[in-house]
Amino acid sequence: DTLVRAVVSVDEEGFPVERQLVVINGESVVLGRDQDVACLSAEARLVLALTRLSSVQQATALEALLRLDRQMVTPAMALTWGLGVTLALWYEWFRSPWLMIKLVVVVALSALHGMQSGRLRRGLWQGEVRPVNGASAAIVLGMLAIATLAFVKPF
Repeated sequence: DTLVRAVVSVDEEGFPVERQLVVINGESVVLGRDQDVACLSAEARLVLALTRLSSVQQATALEALLRLDRQMVTPAMALTWGLGVTLALWYEWFRSPWLMIKLVVVVALSALHGMQSGRLRRGLWQGEVRPVNGASAAIVLGMLAIATLAFVKPF
């Protein structure tokens, strides 16, 4: 069994740091640390952690991550899309400029998810995982833009 977990601790200066804890078949491996814990999505963080594993460990962890993506992340995204479109139709928001801007951001984040999923699948076949450059920042900025547009509805 494979378990990938983030462990948050505090450094000497009191700033939060995160270490990647990967447990594969009962053996734990602590991987690196990321200074800004809040700015990394789980999937992007896991892909980054996978790049630091051996090829055997990578294959095992990739299978678990792909299973998580198929069983949890993609259905949640589809449900969110469905509920969002339903709300937009219900409240007749499709004429609102803020919703059009939000949809552009949502489509971009969905495309980013597709790119990350594709790289994970290719990584399983090719034996090497490459993270999508700038994925973490794009996810955080996209989520902030979506939340701001949804709550403020500026125009």
